[in-house]
Amino acid sequence: MSIKRTPYSSQVILRLAIAGQTIALAQVGPDFFVLRDLPTVTQLPGSGRVDGIINNTVATSKTVFLPHGIANGSKRVSYF
Repeated sequence: MSIKRTPYSSQVILRLAIAGQTIALAQVGPDFFVLRDLPTVTQLPGSGRVDGIINNTVATSKTVFLPHGIANGSKRVSYF
């Protein structure tokens, strides 16, 4: 008996919510994340929330502090 399976890939969205805006992320590490697009505005140090959304459901959410903020023209951002 053979079961026919259809290919399936989950939709995964990574995002940062900070200062009333939502920023798309490309990668999240243990103490850094990489922005999907280059920022055009500098974001001052502060708190935010990193969300991992799988198939339109928030799978994980973590409050983070950006000690150096987000620098204009830099995609890699440190947090703790």
